[in-house]
Amino acid sequence: MRHTFRHLQKFLFLAAMLVALPSHALDHVTLQLKWTHAFQFAGYYAAKEQGYYREAGLDVSIVEAVPGVDPVKNVLEGSAEFGVGTSALLLQRKTGKPVVALAVIFQHSPYVLIARQLSATQTIHDLIGKRVMLEPQADELLAYLKKEGIPLDRITQIEHSYDPQDLIGGKIDAIAGYATNQPYYLDRARFAYQIYTPRSAGIDFYGDNLFTAEQELKTHPERVRAFREASLRGWKYAVEHPEEMANLILAKYSRRHTRDYFLFEAKQTIALIHPELIEVGYMNASRWRHIADTYADIGMLPHNFSLDGFLYDPNPRRDLTWLYRSLAATLLLSIVVAPLVVLRKSKQMNRQLEERVASAQQTLATSFDERRALEISNAAANERERIYRDLHDDVGAKLLGLSISAQRADLPREADMARSALQDLRDVVSRSAQPATPLGDLVADWRAETEQRLHHLGITLNWQIPAEDMTMLVSTEAALNLSRILREALTNVLRHAQADKIVVDTTLAQDCLMLSVEDNGAGLPKDGAKPHRGMTSMGTRAAMLGASLSWQAVEPHGCLVMLKAPLASLSYENAAAIKINLS
Repeated sequence: MRHTFRHLQKFLFLAAMLVALPSHALDHVTLQLKWTHAFQFAGYYAAKEQGYYREAGLDVSIVEAVPGVDPVKNVLEGSAEFGVGTSALLLQRKTGKPVVALAVIFQHSPYVLIARQLSATQTIHDLIGKRVMLEPQADELLAYLKKEGIPLDRITQIEHSYDPQDLIGGKIDAIAGYATNQPYYLDRARFAYQIYTPRSAGIDFYGDNLFTAEQELKTHPERVRAFREASLRGWKYAVEHPEEMANLILAKYSRRHTRDYFLFEAKQTIALIHPELIEVGYMNASRWRHIADTYADIGMLPHNFSLDGFLYDPNPRRDLTWLYRSLAATLLLSIVVAPLVVLRKSKQMNRQLEERVASAQQTLATSFDERRALEISNAAANERERIYRDLHDDVGAKLLGLSISAQRADLPREADMARSALQDLRDVVSRSAQPATPLGDLVADWRAETEQRLHHLGITLNWQIPAEDMTMLVSTEAALNLSRILREALTNVLRHAQADKIVVDTTLAQDCLMLSVEDNGAGLPKDGAKPHRGMTSMGTRAAMLGASLSWQAVEPHGCLVMLKAPLASLSYENAAAIKINLS
């Protein structure tokens, strides 16, 4: 009896131990941040606190950085499996450091130079001879200075203290900083400042990027995939719940700043992520190519620098060697069997030839009706062309005369309205005469027209040059709607915003055309104010394109109009196919 009782004790003990053991041990990894805890890294906190990492089988430690910490060094040396870096990862790659970009979080970089405002007309060239705080990771700011023709030996470089009070107190003249957080303290100190962004010089780099080492990807590909997916899932949660994330950061990660500060940072950060337009984590190989070429143009990278192995592919192509071998065997078999089939096929072809002769006779009988229909269609087209020509010669001449008269009378805005109406008329006439227009030509026409409009009004235009291939043919109707949306957006700025600077950006992403117009004017109408008629018209035209259209306030003042139009709805080929199906 006593012997049986001892066996029962041992059994119960082992059962309790098995219950206590986890069914599957979590894989521990470390994420090295590039700075101290802030909303800048909110997506990773969300992935951890919402249990996304745990669901992926990962136990993640999130390590903040302090001045002097190099995330790339820590990842390559193995103290962290993953890190957060900038577009300067390309420069690290060039020096032989095997880093791999896994995902882009910020579609635009927050890096800027912030200077004390001494006059309304000052430019970045006023920094020559001044004291400027630069930080080690701000390579794109060095590229910006170099592209603007400002050698580093023409400024006095000061080691960065990361304290905006040094700028406010006059210890230095300018600082490198993030547009997402530095203005918070400057605004509250009522300090007058000027922001210089690399985007004004065509340097539009990606911001924060998630990266790892080649060795980690080679050794643990499934772990890399799981960490990336869980992180992006966390970022989607963070951008949808900014207030909750601000509370979480205060409760568990950092009390260096106030809740108001984190909410300010959240708003600016989400604007750089563009979750309403682009899926979080999306990165474009052509955009990386453009970044590498920009570095090459200013001597920081060799020309045609290879991106092989640098960009992570979450959906790698499968090895189809077996398929190719099967196809080759099938082809060989068909060559052997073909002579046996030829005789049988020849009889079928004779029958088909007889059927085709009969069909041709039927077609000939109806050809007269089709020819008559074609003659009627050509006559309608000629009449339409005559109407367009009369409109151009009569109404167009009057609008041109009105524009010249308004300009001579020193009425620039009235002259602009007349020029805009004249351009609308020319669009209708010219676009109607051709079935399609290459997207690149359309963008070039927009830029030339916009430069001419703003030149007469003394407004600065910064047109971001697209890096993507824009040879796609755009249908006439889509081209007219796009042109009028852009023209109306610019007209609204000229009539209501009182701006002195406009930034226009056109790019291709996620099979969509992204078109944005940003100004530094008075901003959106006050809450409750009736929308301008032009805004309603823009929305109607966007709906006709199957596009989304949004207006956003820009800090500290201004407005951003953003259009996202599916390329499928713009394509001439699709429009032609629809017309054929309808007919």
